[in-house]
Amino acid sequence: PLWLTIVAQVVGKWRSFDRVKFPISSSVRGLIIDLFKRLETRHGEALVRATLGYITLCQNTGLSETELVHLLSLNDDVLASVYEWWVPPHRTLPVLVVSRLLQDLGPYLSRRGDGSGAELVVWYHRQFWEAAEAFVFPIPSDLMISSFYSSFFKGHRRNLHSELADFFCGKWAGMPKPYNDLLMKCVQRPKFFPGESEGERMVSAQPLALLGSLHKSEGRQLNVRRLTELVHHLIRAGEEKIAVGELCSIGYVAAKFAAGAGMALMREFGEAMEHFSPESHAKLVGWRAFV
Repeated sequence: PLWLTIVAQVVGKWRSFDRVKFPISSSVRGLIIDLFKRLETRHGEALVRATLGYITLCQNTGLSETELVHLLSLNDDVLASVYEWWVPPHRTLPVLVVSRLLQDLGPYLSRRGDGSGAELVVWYHRQFWEAAEAFVFPIPSDLMISSFYSSFFKGHRRNLHSELADFFCGKWAGMPKPYNDLLMKCVQRPKFFPGESEGERMVSAQPLALLGSLHKSEGRQLNVRRLTELVHHLIRAGEEKIAVGELCSIGYVAAKFAAGAGMALMREFGEAMEHFSPESHAKLVGWRAFV
């Protein structure tokens, strides 16, 4: 059973002469939440919650370690927490920071490919997915506060979808991203970089074709990750104009069919029509009929 597997993973790291280091929850959900809290103590709250959020929102497909490093480098709260004592010359998250966290999460993650050549991580059991949802995007049971906090955490989920969409469309590739107040305070300390208010995060560009031309199959390498992830996150982030522009683009439609993802494209049209305004709905209907 899953409960026993998690307990064995945790207790197996104790030495024979150790006392019981912390209470063992009697429920699977409690065990997983306690694990997440210990990870926060070891790696930092901002880093752990952002990582859990990104992995959970990409559960259907997964994220590579490189993508996680880039996403976390774009997250100013995470950078500010990591830069507490020292600010490196480049505004990126050290790879080792992510590798250490993924190593601790390793027994609870599954690794797989999607045809892009990258190794993607996802939760290996649905209970972890559901526990991460409850931990990162909690729904309060108290009716007096549930309305406020429900709106807050829905907004937080939407923000993470927006960050994922920004990454997969290459919004910040090759250009500096302004700092929020927290990161600016860290970076602008007198012994580091006074006056610096933005920095390039060294994230990769996201063209539809990584190599070659969309119009020629010879030597072409499609950007499978963008084709799989971008519209999904745009819809859930409420980025109506950008999502409709992507779906109603000859280049995007051609790339989806070239990747053998015609049915997935039809599902994206359906999701967008369900979520967006009547004006966008009419445009999407016309394009879906054309496709």
